Amino acid sequence: MVKMVLGSSDSQASSVASLADNYTSGFNSIISAIENLANADGLEGEAYTNVKTYGSTVVTPLAKGVILLADAAKTDTQLLPDRYRSDVGSEDLDEDTLTAQISAYQSTIDANNTTLGKMEADDPNKSSVQSAVNDDTAEKGKLEEKLRKLREYDAASSGFFDDISDLETNINTGLSQLQTDVAAFNGSFTIPSKKALNWTKAINTKWEKRTLVMNYVNTYGFDIETAKQIIQVKQGIDKKFPDMSQEEKDYLLLLLLGQTTTEYDNFLWHNTAGNFRDYFNNVSDVEDAYKELGLTDEETKKLVYNLRIQHEVTSGAYDDYEHLSSEQRKNFKKSAEEAYGITMTDTEFQEFWNEKYSSFRAKGNDEETSKGVPGPGNNADFTHQSMTMATHLKPDFALAHLLGGKDNAEDLAGWEGDTTTNAEKTPSIGNDDYKSDLDSVNIVERMKKNNQSYLEASNDYYHELESGKTNRADEFTNHQSLDEVKDTIFRSLVPQKVYQIAPDVWGTKDRTEEESMTYLKENYPESYNFIKSLEQSKGDLNE
Repeated sequence: MVKMVLGSSDSQASSVASLADNYTSGFNSIISAIENLANADGLEGEAYTNVKTYGSTVVTPLAKGVILLADAAKTDTQLLPDRYRSDVGSEDLDEDTLTAQISAYQSTIDANNTTLGKMEADDPNKSSVQSAVNDDTAEKGKLEEKLRKLREYDAASSGFFDDISDLETNINTGLSQLQTDVAAFNGSFTIPSKKALNWTKAINTKWEKRTLVMNYVNTYGFDIETAKQIIQVKQGIDKKFPDMSQEEKDYLLLLLLGQTTTEYDNFLWHNTAGNFRDYFNNVSDVEDAYKELGLTDEETKKLVYNLRIQHEVTSGAYDDYEHLSSEQRKNFKKSAEEAYGITMTDTEFQEFWNEKYSSFRAKGNDEETSKGVPGPGNNADFTHQSMTMATHLKPDFALAHLLGGKDNAEDLAGWEGDTTTNAEKTPSIGNDDYKSDLDSVNIVERMKKNNQSYLEASNDYYHELESGKTNRADEFTNHQSLDEVKDTIFRSLVPQKVYQIAPDVWGTKDRTEEESMTYLKENYPESYNFIKSLEQSKGDLNE
């Protein structure tokens, strides 16, 4: 018997989510404690080294496994009511009740059909009996459709928890190992062999992906669903191009994500960072590429929508619902409905839009800029950062390299293009660009220096930013000399000073750094703020 009571399912999902959050908090504390122990000053000796090694190789993976299991339980349990609403509807249904109702209608229909068969053609009651048969047949059809959807949902729901079984197996293996090692403890732990630690491999791989997902949520404001779709794209590239180097796979991932925004899918950027179409056959747009990499049509529409909206909102181009024009509200609502395959009332769209807006802006500067649009928020611009990194990672020649070389093209794609006129546009940089430009350089440099993948370098970088182990601005100026940054901006934006040599004889000379900064502050305040933020080791742009 299949029965769904949505209220009970919602309550169950809420209870599991609360319990999962408690587990996550507790086991995150264990991971942090082990990290603090490993980084503690003044602790030396064999005993300390033994405990530190055992903690990092056994206890930490086990704690991560429990957190992953809690995540999966939370997500999968919430999937029960969510998928029911999308696949079946918002009505509580019972298979036995539906079957009985269908049977009752069928009995009535059969009886009326029998009556019809006995009636004369001119019987005045015949039309009313026929109408009753038609009405009952229609109602029976509606019930049969509900029953079909309910049974299909029931069949599909058995697979909602498939991701848990492997985790449970690995966690149980780890727990057994921990119990054995603790029982045998005699002043030090026996460090397990690589073979004995096989159970940690799958956990560590899943943890890396989870960390990247949370980076996408915390750094860019994406929801979990969108973040996981980006991971799906990465996995699709890994599967489609198994013989490609990791660096080129990362390049293609970033190129494709960046060119999802139409601003970066044009001749200029094709000849700076490349064109994702070169890697696919008969692909005309990013939607086709995502589908070829394994995303469904529904997933593709949602991903493209969120990448584009994140870019526009973080840059300050789009406002909250209350400040949108009536035409924007109409067009934005239509786009959201097409992307999510749903119909929304105006009130529902208002709630939907403001939630997106709030997540992507992340409590940014709500005051209007001199251009009459909202100031940028606190999140980095994801597609801008992706394109800048793709430019850095481009494996072959680009036409843009003819204009000053590859290094110059990389700078113009990022900080130099935002703070000077060297890219043939007016300087414009907000906090979204500041973070994107600096993070692009910092992550790419880590990839090259440490021979890391994009996933590994990103996870390490944002973890160290959060813990205070690194500073966004200082790490950038370690790679890009602050003096060179100033010189590049001054040469682009600050004119030489005119001075009198003799009566009616004038000359020009460079301004001092102090004079140049004063000129920037008065004429190009955003570029001035960029320099001052770097000087003051700011993680966010001074505004």
